[in-house]
Amino acid sequence: MTEQELHEKIIAYLEGRLSPEAADEFRLQIEADEALAGEVELHRLLQPVGQRLVALDMKAKFDSWQKEAEHPGFVRRNLFWLLAIGLLSAGLLGTWFWYSGQLSKARADNERLNTNLQDTRLKNQVFQSEVERLQKRIADSTWQGRLPVPVKPEKEQKETKISPAPVADITQPYKQLAQSELTPMITRTRSTVRGVKRSGSTAEGLLAKADTAIENRLYRRAEKLLLGIAVTDPQYPRALEMLAYTYMMQENYAAAVSTYQTYIPYKADSDETNWHLCLYYLADYPVFRSEFQQLLQTILADTEHFYHDRAKSLRKKLAETGVWPE
Repeated sequence: MTEQELHEKIIAYLEGRLSPEAADEFRLQIEADEALAGEVELHRLLQPVGQRLVALDMKAKFDSWQKEAEHPGFVRRNLFWLLAIGLLSAGLLGTWFWYSGQLSKARADNERLNTNLQDTRLKNQVFQSEVERLQKRIADSTWQGRLPVPVKPEKEQKETKISPAPVADITQPYKQLAQSELTPMITRTRSTVRGVKRSGSTAEGLLAKADTAIENRLYRRAEKLLLGIAVTDPQYPRALEMLAYTYMMQENYAAAVSTYQTYIPYKADSDETNWHLCLYYLADYPVFRSEFQQLLQTILADTEHFYHDRAKSLRKKLAETGVWPE
């Protein structure tokens, strides 16, 4: 161990900066070595003197600085530096206030931009939803060569008196057969609408009102209510099924076929949808003769088809009435 290291260790020992284990070990060395014990004792005696000298030196320097500061010429001699320090402090303080103001302004602008961005996104989503809804309604109404009739607010609907639409003429045997087969289907759908537990959604309210309108043979009113249900709504497929029936009852057979074809992808039971589409074709047999005959023959050829027997019965009735002789 060098003299410097020994000196530092003695000082650390006297000031209590050694760990308990190191202090105990050093104490044993002192007890075993007289020379080391004498060195430690000398440091112990000189330590207060050194601390006192440092204190006296610091006090002398402070007294010198105080006298110099109280001297009349101190401010005059150091005026430039005092002014420079003051100006620098003022500049730094002003810069800090300016930066704080700019930062607060930037944060406010950022919050305002984020708010505007969220509002714009929401408006875009609403606009896109309305565009999709309008496109769907235009596609469903191309057979009429006009835009869909906009749905009035519920208040206006209550105030508008709609007379019952004329019931489709069923003097033709094919119309009578089609309606007699489709009526049980729409009755089941309407009973599902009435039996479902309401969640209070707008679409469920429109379905319930459309069901009442169909029951009262107000098919035009039912059509307007069903067209008010958005494409993205979970009740949209059920609305399509009911809408196709209302079109048929208004003798809008092309719209009925088109609407039911739109409904088909939402239904997993292909046997049922093929059979019902076949009946919608039959409702306007002179126009959809080819489509009806082809689809009915397909069902008749499939002996496993769920509606095979009903298709055979329908084919027989068509032959008996002379609509489609055998």
